Amino acid sequence: MICRAPRYEGVRFYYGASHAKMVERFRLAVESGGDDYIHVRDAVMVIRLMETIFQSAREDRLIGVL
Repeated sequence: MICRAPRYEGVRFYYGASHAKMVERFRLAVESGGDDYIHVRDAVMVIRLMETIFQSAREDRLIGVL
């Protein structure tokens, strides 16, 4: 186990099963020196989408994503 998030009364955690699976996959890749994880080249699309969403909110207008 890498770490455990403390649970506080009245606080809900919405990580779900997929979050735990991704953390475990990352841990196994780090321990084995494997290459079975999300690469930077794959994350670029998500980062561009997030930046466009923030820009759209700042400018209060719709922006297309190429």
